[in-house]
Amino acid sequence: MYISPEFHYLEVPQIFWRKQLNYWRLYLLFSPYWNRFFERRDPKGTYYVRSCPLKDRLSYDRIPWEQEPANLLSNGLYGGKFVNPEVENPVFFGFQLEDEAGHFVGDISDPQWAIFNDDGTIRLSNSNYLN
Repeated sequence: MYISPEFHYLEVPQIFWRKQLNYWRLYLLFSPYWNRFFERRDPKGTYYVRSCPLKDRLSYDRIPWEQEPANLLSNGLYGGKFVNPEVENPVFFGFQLEDEAGHFVGDISDPQWAIFNDDGTIRLSNSNYLN
């Protein structure tokens, strides 16, 4: 497994499988924990890591993760989650901690829709018209 020095703690995880083309991937969404004891890294938000493509979900005693740093999925939205992550374009929500000036907001985001690319990367769209 790839060990990343980027984060000390991972909070509010979501783990799910996705079938793409003729293989599976395991995904882990998380937000890093920032506090005064650890160097604060920006951007704050929701990140993800993904496994290598797998032919099935049952034949592995260890999941082979991609050998790359965590990917930023949503800048500024803490603890983001997908609703029904197995559907084609799941809806994503996150918790907005602060505004651009650093003031506490404490609000749930508007929905965003996920697009899972063939290489396993994810991007978000503000539109549910994902042609």
